[in-house]
Amino acid sequence: MRHSRTSGEFNVSVDFIIGEGQLSSYDKELLKRIDDIENLPQEDKQHIFYMIDNIVKAVKLKNI
Repeated sequence: MRHSRTSGEFNVSVDFIIGEGQLSSYDKELLKRIDDIENLPQEDKQHIFYMIDNIVKAVKLKNI
């Protein structure tokens, strides 16, 4: 039960806490950036995600 309480307090899965699962293969620097963005005001997050979405779309279209 200790894992469940800890994971619930931090709103993460037990897999994340013990370093397993999908997120364990992600670049740690990428996860840090996402965490930094998550702590910004909502309006700033919306602007950042808007830019990211458009850049990703442009790269995908370029690769077609």
